[in-house]
Amino acid sequence: MPPIAQGIFRGLSWSPFVGLLWLYLFALAATVTRGHFPIPSIDDPKSYHLGLLYHGVWLLHVMNLGGIALWLYLYVIHRWKRVPATRELLVYLLGWSSVFIQFAWDPFHLVYWYMD
Repeated sequence: MPPIAQGIFRGLSWSPFVGLLWLYLFALAATVTRGHFPIPSIDDPKSYHLGLLYHGVWLLHVMNLGGIALWLYLYVIHRWKRVPATRELLVYLLGWSSVFIQFAWDPFHLVYWYMD
């Protein structure tokens, strides 16, 4: 496997964590901007004038959904060539579990606030 494909595979393995990190960075920047933690249905995320962070959250999560097929394809190639990819598999599954917990349980109501 070419080094560029291995780099893409490793980067995609960490992509769910990057999407969540970007959401929390946006909430932190919104907290600093307003002086209080964002409240759903009161603070509109678009009103913070943090366009890069606001659009970055959406873009990263859409790219994560699109990257699932590419990650699976690269994982199959790794397994076919008998290259160990256990660490990347565990990181990817833990990352998607974290995304699921964030969207389902929604600690701090960040997803509700962002989608509001």
